[in-house]
Amino acid sequence: MKRLAESRPSVVVMEWLLALWLNLVSAFKPLDKFPAKVTVVIPAFNVEKFIAQAMRSVAAQRYKNLSVILVDDHCTDKSIERAKPFEKRFDLTIVRGSHDGLGAARNTGVSQIGETDYLIFLDSDDVMVPGTISKLARLAQKFGADFVNGQSAKFVGLGVFPRRDTRFLYKARREELLTLETEPKMIYDSTPWNKLISWDFWKANKLSWPLHVYFEDLILSSKMMTLGAKVVLTPKIIYLWRVRVNAERSITQTHAEIRTLRDRVSAARIATSNMQEALAAGRITQPTFDAFREKLRTHDLPIYLPHYPNPSGEAKELMDEFLALAGAN
Repeated sequence: MKRLAESRPSVVVMEWLLALWLNLVSAFKPLDKFPAKVTVVIPAFNVEKFIAQAMRSVAAQRYKNLSVILVDDHCTDKSIERAKPFEKRFDLTIVRGSHDGLGAARNTGVSQIGETDYLIFLDSDDVMVPGTISKLARLAQKFGADFVNGQSAKFVGLGVFPRRDTRFLYKARREELLTLETEPKMIYDSTPWNKLISWDFWKANKLSWPLHVYFEDLILSSKMMTLGAKVVLTPKIIYLWRVRVNAERSITQTHAEIRTLRDRVSAARIATSNMQEALAAGRITQPTFDAFREKLRTHDLPIYLPHYPNPSGEAKELMDEFLALAGAN
């Protein structure tokens, strides 16, 4: 099944169907004039094969009060050329990044924001489901949420699968206002791109993406949630995360590499520190901290265990620390 999904015909057909779907929505969906302003930040580095699909998905939002900031993180291919035609379809600003990693690119995009009500991130090889911004902006306004989190799914070729590690969180989910204390397992969904964030909340807490580390999403999400953020979870699938095939691999497809392990442990260490600080300050309780460690133990750690059955040297040190952070034997 996996081989069939990753086959070239499957991938080609999926890209064609996605383009057709997004273009049809763009052509026929009425323009949403909801007054809340939303800014989308898209970091881009050498994604010429995928960026047009991401931009089509933004156009397919059909949301009038929308601003898009595309960060050209020193692309050496035709990524920016393929994005520029979309300037005619929505308010698009292209800025130059510092080529200092994904966190820095996102920060560059955020630094360009003047006035907005909400902020959302989109990776340049992924797809935002049509209707996402309309749905999340309305929920944020209705509940006065600091951020709204939607369900995401991964796709490879013609296969589309809701994320296994967070599926339980959204099953039969009622849309209501939550905090990490009332729903501790919310920490399981720490990805950066399925959250519409209040700009006031972002500025008031002086938030930014950490630099020079993969898996920066766990660091920032743990910080936001432990600040007492008011959150709404919606079971609607709002985001399609691409699994690259053949020679094209994303960061999350390099688990066997020592740098990836090093950065995963670093992110877990910093996120643990965020949680411990919140626990000491009384912003969270012990059961919430335990839920975070359970996430490390049941989701993050098992990703790496098969790749390091008998680690030695740096790998052993990292795995030992990982085990300790997760509270695993």
